[in-house]
Amino acid sequence: MTRNAILGLLLAGALVSTARPATAGQESSFRAGPQDQLITCESRDGRERFCPAAIGNSARVVRELGTVPCIEDDTWRWNSQGIYVRRGCRAQFAFRPAGGSGGDGWGSGGGRPVTINCGSAQQTSSFCAAANDGRVSLVANNGRAQCIDGYTWRADQSGIFVRNGCIGRFSYYPLDSNGGGWGPPPGGWNPAQPFELVCESRSHRWASCPANIHGSVQIVRQISNAPCIRNQTWGQIRNEAIWVSNGCRARFQISGTRSAQPMTSGEGMAPPGVQVSPR
Repeated sequence: MTRNAILGLLLAGALVSTARPATAGQESSFRAGPQDQLITCESRDGRERFCPAAIGNSARVVRELGTVPCIEDDTWRWNSQGIYVRRGCRAQFAFRPAGGSGGDGWGSGGGRPVTINCGSAQQTSSFCAAANDGRVSLVANNGRAQCIDGYTWRADQSGIFVRNGCIGRFSYYPLDSNGGGWGPPPGGWNPAQPFELVCESRSHRWASCPANIHGSVQIVRQISNAPCIRNQTWGQIRNEAIWVSNGCRARFQISGTRSAQPMTSGEGMAPPGVQVSPR
């Protein structure tokens, strides 16, 4: 092998080594510039997370904080509204603030807010679908009951949840029309993620709390004095809902997606058609 060929191989090896992504806790080959701002965004337990930031024309990883590689268009992406991470990507990102030139390759992400009315009757809960980028706020309280964030209403990126008589008008920033540009990676990706749902039997009536169930259901925390016993005071209605009765009130973790159907309740040991195990 000639001397020039050996030098060429050494140079190629050096270039490959500098192109490797950052390992956990180490900086990448990218550096934050004097005009850049920094933000940390972390996907915990593999869940997708959105970190709002007014991004101009660029965003990049400067320091990985976990063991899962942060790969653009696979485990993280950005648009003008902020940064999205998933499947365990945890990193510090640098970005140029909005006001610079150029595009972000994903579109604007919906620059204008949209308003929606969402309400529930007393002792019931409702869900109003509204795919948003994480920025949801109450504009007006239109009912007698107070709409209190975290108590009688809350929101996630699928929509708005109201309960106990909250009737309000809400403002949110919609995702891109293509769902935020976050398509499944090669080999497929199940968008269903575990989520928590509170289902409550009031006045010893049964209650049915709709959900699109694709996997396991378990109690995270019992919040009633009455016992919550599977197939006796709570259970699953096919893949469509969780039911509770006899005063069982609990927070459930469900593998699946939320449902836009309202909660129902009635008299008796369980919803019609449900078989209750003997005690």
